[in-house]
Amino acid sequence: MGEEDKNIAGAEPHFALCIGHQRLHNSEDNASFREPVDRAVRPPDVREDIPALDVERIVRLVARRTAAADVLLVEGAGGLLVPLAGRTTWLELAARCRLPVLIVAANRLGAINHCALTARVANTAGLLVRGFVLSQTSAAPDASAATNAEVIAGLTGLPCLGSFDHRVGPGEAAPALALDALV
Repeated sequence: MGEEDKNIAGAEPHFALCIGHQRLHNSEDNASFREPVDRAVRPPDVREDIPALDVERIVRLVARRTAAADVLLVEGAGGLLVPLAGRTTWLELAARCRLPVLIVAANRLGAINHCALTARVANTAGLLVRGFVLSQTSAAPDASAATNAEVIAGLTGLPCLGSFDHRVGPGEAAPALALDALV
């Protein structure tokens, strides 16, 4: 991994960006962020502690990793309309890099709206949406969890590529995904 790969933000990584894998379970090439909250939404007095992202650098990294990887995962933490730098959002990054979209949502009340809005925004931007995955975020699911996948699929026309129980680990999650639909 080159120096540019290690420091997406120009220093120690701080934001939620995972750049590519040679294999699905190889996480050593990730560039991940310590804090789940984007610099743009932090209070001004705390922003200086977090370096600004260099979007052009990320675009170059994604292009290089796409060429070298069997599977590339770029995690748009927070959603497509979350700003990365200034007014540039994950949506613009995905469009510039021609990345397909996999929607991941918490399987609870609000999942239908979350998935439908995300799919509509991605489609309007010309992005290919491969499908959606639902994740149970608490041990006790709410009543909507039983029907969310069916309603989302019917409303959006997208396939549900996986649904995960609370606290499923990566080793258990990968076999449960419909990976063929992602490549």
